[in-house]
Order: sequence, then C-alpha cells, then structure tokens
Amino acid sequence: MGISPPARSAFLNRHRVLDAILPLAQGPGLLIRSVSNGKVQWVLKVLRPEGGIASYEVPFTGALPYERLRGDARGNRIVLLAAPHDFEVKKAERPSTHVYVAEIPAPDAHQVPQEGGQR
Repeated sequence: MGISPPARSAFLNRHRVLDAILPLAQGPGLLIRSVSNGKVQWVLKVLRPEGGIASYEVPFTGALPYERLRGDARGNRIVLLAAPHDFEVKKAERPSTHVYVAEIPAPDAHQVPQEGGQR
C-alpha cells in the first residue's frame, strides 16, 4: 500500500477513519470519515466531559474518493478544509480545495442517533 495510492484509497474507503481532532469547548471533536455508496461523508463526534458522545452529520460530502477533512476551532466557530491527500493526486491534476466555516452545534442540536452505549 505504500507505493500504490489506489490500493491505499481502496483500503481506507472500506473503514471509518479519524481525519481530525478539534479542540471544542464542549470536549474533543472527532471528525470521522466513511464512504457509503461511493460518497465520502463525515460525522463530528463530540466527547463530552460529563460522559457520553454527541454526534452531528457534517452537511456536505466529499467530491473525490480520496478526499480528507481537516479543521480547527476558535470560539464558537469551526473551520474545515476539504482536500485530497497530497500523495493521492499529481500536482497537475489537483482539484480545488474547499474551506467551510460553521458555528459549533449547540448541545443536543441536530444529533445523529448514537450507536453503541456509553463506556
């Protein structure tokens, strides 16, 4: 997989992958990447200090099968950068990157049903 970007992408696309950890006031925010029906999608899972996990669907999908999401948080805003992995695309073929700015979700707003239980 180290020398074959297509093999690496195929492997990653079969699994959920942690793309980024965001420093949110509510607790660490995990951006989890998955691929379903050929579309890259993300869920933000916030690990609450008092226990439990809040899950929020990221309201856009990736345009490419090797797109990844990075981000940071300041105050009540999250900035997300959607771009392909550097090793996946030749510079001449590089598609554009996208920057998204969003408000940090209020507790319990637009939560996705939680899978599994609390630990």
